[in-house]
Amino acid sequence: MPVVSRGIWILVFLWMAGILYTSSLGQAITPVGGVLQTLVAKLGHVVEYAILGALLLWALLREVGGGASPLKAVILTAFLGMLFASVDELRQSFSPGREPRVTDVFIDLASMLGDRKSTRLNSSHT
Repeated sequence: MPVVSRGIWILVFLWMAGILYTSSLGQAITPVGGVLQTLVAKLGHVVEYAILGALLLWALLREVGGGASPLKAVILTAFLGMLFASVDELRQSFSPGREPRVTDVFIDLASMLGDRKSTRLNSSHT
């Protein structure tokens, strides 16, 4: 595995560790409440998992080089991302003030795949 490829995977695993750390914290204290607090929390999911999706896709595309289609890398990104999001939500059931939600897994998956069509097309030109 080339050094560049290892470096990308290190970024992926560091980002995953950061997600696991923040999800193990209790409910965040925010200056807002109600619906606005829920929107802030969901926005956190969107940002965390959009970055994770981009890192995973980047790592997978670098790993396979020109040997596999970008569509396969997107599908694998979705699978790995949904698996990670599911484990993360399950872990939250053991954290005080947190609870797992299936809807969060789907928010995470949608965030990871967000605009992957243009990413996939652009990556074929690099």
